[in-house]
Formats: sequence, structure tokens, C-alpha cells
Amino acid sequence: MLCYWMCNALPSVVRRLISLKSMRGNPLVLALAMAISTFASSIVTSYISPYFLLLSGSEVLLGAFWAIFSFLNLLVVLPGGYVADTIGRKKILTVMTFITALAFLLFSGSPSWLFLFIPQILLAIATLSSPALDAILADSMPKEKRSTGFAIVLTLSSVGWTFGPLVGGYLYDNGCVWGIRIAFLFSAIGIVIAGLAYYVFLKETLLSRESQQVSIKLHQNFSLTLTLRRFLAEMHSAINQMDMHAKRFLVGHMFYEASNAVISAYWPILVLYAMGFSGVEFGFIELVAGLSLIAFSIPMGKFSDRIGRPRAALLITICSAAVLVWLVNSRLFIQVLLIGGLLDVFDPRPSVHGLRADVIPLEIRGRIISLLFIAGYATAALSVSFGGFLYTLDSRLPFYISAAFLVVSGLFFAGVGKK
Repeated sequence: MLCYWMCNALPSVVRRLISLKSMRGNPLVLALAMAISTFASSIVTSYISPYFLLLSGSEVLLGAFWAIFSFLNLLVVLPGGYVADTIGRKKILTVMTFITALAFLLFSGSPSWLFLFIPQILLAIATLSSPALDAILADSMPKEKRSTGFAIVLTLSSVGWTFGPLVGGYLYDNGCVWGIRIAFLFSAIGIVIAGLAYYVFLKETLLSRESQQVSIKLHQNFSLTLTLRRFLAEMHSAINQMDMHAKRFLVGHMFYEASNAVISAYWPILVLYAMGFSGVEFGFIELVAGLSLIAFSIPMGKFSDRIGRPRAALLITICSAAVLVWLVNSRLFIQVLLIGGLLDVFDPRPSVHGLRADVIPLEIRGRIISLLFIAGYATAALSVSFGGFLYTLDSRLPFYISAAFLVVSGLFFAGVGKK
């Protein structure tokens, strides 16, 4: 009944969100383009790990596969924030979106698990746009309503994620390997459409004369300035401009990223293999989760703005950790269906993203967000490989560790609000 109500109410909810004043211009473009890209990518994202196993990979190799991906992301994201603060957010975001589409095409034609590393490398290169995406979104949001604004964008972009896994699950059940290959083709088309939307409609937010001059110098002397030493110098300078609240947030963010990484590759494996559900059933779990995110992310964002983002982040991460523990001790489909919804009800992202925008000055936002990605990918590379080892011992262990990391991250986020 809840799913029926949300599905019927969805069009009117989307219309209301689009009509909001804070959802004009870039936030609206980003939300709609991300809705298309998340739908396209969600068709296949949840099934990359099963695809790896179907191509004769193992759980331990799967952990190494995602760990290498995180390590490559770490290397690529080093210049990401600097480029976002110089060349511009829009240009980087557009180009990297098209590279993502190319990677999905290569995934579709992968003959073995070893070949999957090639498109995975391209996806890692495409993460160069991650700081630019977050920076242009933060630049475009009103300061007093950042958590609410991030929640609105998250809601609209999650519309796509809601139905994609169900499509992928159907193809997985009926075509197995070939079904996933077809799903990757559909995904590539959707990503190209999102890239075109960024190129045509998105407006650059980095328009100061100083930034444009730096960009010109960057083009004139590309090989000299874009070096690891320059990146590290820029990061060191940005860190020196961070106060204690921002540094405390950085540590909390590392634990938060680790909590996601340690289970991200094994969530579909847990449901499809350990629990024995079908691809369509897994798709319905993701569907309920997506509908819950749409229904509750804006109220949770407003809740975060009302009681304070540090306190909200602590409460939500504790609730999310409790739901994770409940998940791995459940076996009935109806229980897992309910838990999938609750995990997205207690989604910390609106409060965490709002808190991040609060503590990072605009002029160094791209570089600090890049630093957050570096820290996140470093912890993810360790966590996902550790998760693979834990999964071979007991499928529940990575989820217990994830719950513990969530609580620790919430404690650090809560400390950001202390004077």
C-alpha cells in the first residue's frame, strides 16, 4: 500500500520540488541529469559484483577488484579538486560523464573477470569529476538551506535509482551473463544523455577573473603545473586553511566512507547468494529503498537543518547502524524489504553534505572536497579488501564492522558542532 501511494504521488512530488525557488538553475539541471544517469547506472551497478562472480571470479578476488578501483580513484582524485578550482566544474563534469559511458560499453563486452579491470580503470578516471560535481552543487545552494537543498537534489536524482535495479534484476534472472551485458548497453545510452544535459544546460560557477587567469596559465604550462608536487602543495595549503571543526569532519568522513566501502561490494552478494533471493526480489528491495529515500530525504534534511546538522548526523548514523545489524540477522523477504526501506530513511547524506558545506570555505571547496575523496578512497581501498576477507569467514561480519564505523563517524560529526 505504501509503495502504491508513493508511486502514484511521485509525479506531483517531483512537480512541487521543481517549483521550489531553490531548485532553479544548476540544482535543477544537476538533479534531473543525475536522475537520468542514476537510473542508467543503477540498472547495472548492483550487479557488477555478481557479474564478476559469473565470469569465474571469487569473493577474495572481488575484494581485490574493488580495492584496486578505490586505489585508482585515490590517484585520479588528487588533481580533481585543483582542476575543479581552475579549469572549471562544468567542463570536467561533462567530459568525465562521457568517459563513464565508454566504460559501460566495455563492461558489456568483457569476456572474463580479468578484462573487467579495463573499464574499471576508465571509471576511476571518471571520478576526476567528483569534486567538481560536489563543488558546483555546493556553490549553487543557499547557505541557510543547504541540507534541505542537498536532500531535494538527492530525492530527484534518486527517482532514477528507484526503478533501475528492478530492470537489472529482471535481465539478471532471465539472461544471466547476457542479461547483464544488455543492461550495460542501456546504461551507456542513459549516461550519454546525462552528459549532453550537463553540456547544454549547466552553468559554470567558477567565473572569477583570478580563476580564469589561473586556468589560462594552466593550459599554457600544463606539464609543469599539473604535477604531484603541485597537487600536494595545494592540498597542504588548503589543509592549513581548515579550522579544527573541518579537520574533525575530515576524520569522521573517513570512517563514514569506510562504513560504506566495507559492505558495498557484498550487499548484492549477501542478498542474491547468502540469502538466496532472486534478481527481481533484489530489485524490489532496491525499489522500496529508493521510494523511501524519495519520501523521507527532504523531511530528514529539514530535520537536520532544524536540530543542527552535527546532532542530526549522530542520531541518523546510530539508527542506520542498528538497522544494519538487524539486516544480517533477517532471512524473510518481507523483513529484508522493510529493512531496505529503513536504511534509506536513515540516510546520513543530507546532514553530512550540509555539514561539509558549512565547514569548508567556498574558495578552497574544490580542493578540500578532493581531499575528502582522497581520504575516502584510501580508507575504501583498505576496507573493501578487508570486507572480502571477512565475508569468506562469515557473510555477516562486514556488516557488523560497517555498523561500528557508522557510529564512530557520527561521534566525530557531532563534535563538529562543539565550540
